[in-house]
Amino acid sequence: MKINNFIKTILHYFGFNALARLFLKHKIYVLNYHSVSSEETNGKFNAHLYKNLSIEKDRFESHVRLLKRKGHTFVSLNDLQNINLRKINKPTVLYFDDGFKDNIENALPILKKYKVKATVFVVTSIADGSSTLWTIKHRAYMKNIGVKEEKWQSVIRELKMMDKKEREQRLNTEYKKSNFIWDDKNSNIFLNWEDIKSLSENGVGIGSHSISHHNLFEIDKDLILKELKESKELIENRLGVNIKSFSYPYGRGNESVNDVLKDVGYSVVVSKGPGLNNMKDISNKFMVLKTVPVKIDDNVLDLEAKLYSRYFLRK
Repeated sequence: MKINNFIKTILHYFGFNALARLFLKHKIYVLNYHSVSSEETNGKFNAHLYKNLSIEKDRFESHVRLLKRKGHTFVSLNDLQNINLRKINKPTVLYFDDGFKDNIENALPILKKYKVKATVFVVTSIADGSSTLWTIKHRAYMKNIGVKEEKWQSVIRELKMMDKKEREQRLNTEYKKSNFIWDDKNSNIFLNWEDIKSLSENGVGIGSHSISHHNLFEIDKDLILKELKESKELIENRLGVNIKSFSYPYGRGNESVNDVLKDVGYSVVVSKGPGLNNMKDISNKFMVLKTVPVKIDDNVLDLEAKLYSRYFLRK
């Protein structure tokens, strides 16, 4: 439930957020973003097709400034297992799902400006240019056939309720009937391997978000193993680094998926569900982290209330 403006103002100006922050200084904060947009790059990166996932660049920077001002210490996912977290104040991880191309042009300069460590989770088939997120492809299709943009999200919501096979059959039939063709490789929406390597060389951590961005609850065990194992191996071969972190597609996993992740060599998983993390949950072997799902329209008061008061009251 979104906290209304009056309550957010009260929490801020009457000091409740500040009080809550004192009690939460030894929690581990993990914040999730996707695309970071700007007027300068929206046309180039076809940002109209994923507005629901894009936070505007200036708003994203205001989040980073708030976190710095409130004493958060930015750490990488790998740092969590290698440093004494009790000696630092509000250890905080930022990560980006899906690997949008605007991450390198809009997010990276902000990360470097504020010396923020972050991780980008990539879908390997998308990085190869052989697939895309079906939601983005379908928005492109709806634009192509003249569906008004204000109707796109309701159509997507309806399709998400369908069984995966049934949805794919329906979409393929529609695309064939309309002679709709989508060029994954040249859509200029997602990072390619050259971009990903550049991010890695600029200090951004890279993690796996699977091969194909399947909902892991909709596929069998053999395909789950393939999605987790081969995506890790491909990123490692491309970048020459050890990939330890994984982000659940659609934020959904379970213990059986975690067992596979452990078996193939991952040690950090994000997207367990909303919340903050306790120091005692950190393991040198395997850990699954809760995240703070940031909304694209969250202003600094939204974010402050979400980080401190909301999670303090849930304790």
